[in-house]
Amino acid sequence: MCSFAYGSGTDECENNYNCGTICEDSDTTEKYPLGDNPFVKGSFEGKDDYCESNGELHEVMCAPTSNEKLIDCSSLGDYLCYDGRCVENKCTDSDVSNDYPDGKNFFVKGGVRGYGDSYISDDFCYNNKRLTECSGRDCYLFEQYCKSPFDSGDVELYNCPLGCKDGACVPAS
Repeated sequence: MCSFAYGSGTDECENNYNCGTICEDSDTTEKYPLGDNPFVKGSFEGKDDYCESNGELHEVMCAPTSNEKLIDCSSLGDYLCYDGRCVENKCTDSDVSNDYPDGKNFFVKGGVRGYGDSYISDDFCYNNKRLTECSGRDCYLFEQYCKSPFDSGDVELYNCPLGCKDGACVPAS
């Protein structure tokens, strides 16, 4: 008879009988010996962790009775399921300040981070495509900001009257 070895390793068997079964899960850690770490997208036996359509994390793991379980990320705090893992449910904008609490500072290059830094995007110049700089009436700043702390970010196309350079409108001299 074999007794299952949790995490990564081989089954230990009674009477020195080696069953040779290896149980490995890519998100196994000391804290999560079964590979059921909700904060890391893992895989077990060719199956990846993924998000269910209802927002729950479908965690595949190395366990003796069941190799799958559902985790409600919101039960862990302010988290949601994204790309097969639980991530912080917040959006941050690097150019938020006292003068620009909404993060729409057209003269400073900023960017947004969302879904636990799974979504990262910086402001850039735009004229029908992403550019380093532009000028003229069709020169815009692709200004990214957070509508609320709980989204992945939004965009405003702002016409830069004096042009755009390196993700910010050119200021008046």
